[in-house]
Amino acid sequence: MKVIFILIICIASCITTSCARRYPVDGLVIAVRPDLQEVVISHREVEGLMPAMTMPFHVTKHQMIGLYPGARVNFYIQPGAKRTSVRRLRLNSSALEGIKLEDGESLKLAPPKNQVAIGGLVPNFLLTNQSGQTVNSADFLGKVVVVNFIYTRCPLPDVCPRLSAGFAYLQKKFANGLGTDVVLLSVTLDPAFDTVAVLSNYSARWHASKDGWRFLTGGKDAIATVAGYFGMVYWAEEDSIVHSSVTGIIGRDGRLVARLEGSRYSVSQLAALVQSQLDRRND
Repeated sequence: MKVIFILIICIASCITTSCARRYPVDGLVIAVRPDLQEVVISHREVEGLMPAMTMPFHVTKHQMIGLYPGARVNFYIQPGAKRTSVRRLRLNSSALEGIKLEDGESLKLAPPKNQVAIGGLVPNFLLTNQSGQTVNSADFLGKVVVVNFIYTRCPLPDVCPRLSAGFAYLQKKFANGLGTDVVLLSVTLDPAFDTVAVLSNYSARWHASKDGWRFLTGGKDAIATVAGYFGMVYWAEEDSIVHSSVTGIIGRDGRLVARLEGSRYSVSQLAALVQSQLDRRND
């Protein structure tokens, strides 16, 4: 109700000035509702119109094609006397560029052959956590599982450390349900170096809950298989790992419900995606 009230005020203000103006918007898709022709988007501040918020937008069926939870989008809002129109809704191409190279160029690679589509069941997998215990993903049915891919030697502060900081935020945000309703899995892309002992020290650095936030390692082939499920592309190059960045969210039924490309989404947007899945329990 508060969001609707703010939007009404913003639109009313616009009507007294210039309703023909289009405002550029950058956001992240939280939910797609084909039956309502509606997309819920968490967007940044729309300068001159409204603050950052998460809200539903009425769109055409054509505009909904290709959208999925976690997708970054750009579009224009055009306020009107009776309805606010969404114009030129497009996937944000910068989020889909793939792997960034040292010279600033990006490398777009084909997705792994075993990549799971949104809505598809994520196959069961077995890996080892920072305590040396075997983790069976089948044990997480009935919970919302968030998965990212990192490695402890990652030299880029805006990639792996940023992803881990996002999980630290989720750990605090969902503290009451951590381990019971929400599970965080950080899978290493560097299993040869990231042993159980290394991951144990790394998890301690982030004050990770052993029950709610697990750092996982395993055999090289096992890691590659799991990474492929979520669309991760990576390879070793000298003393570093060249990789894309993907964060996946698995719903309570074991299906992939969201995939975020890159690492530049906000922690509040990631939390909104998790919360949307938690809310489904009462649907």
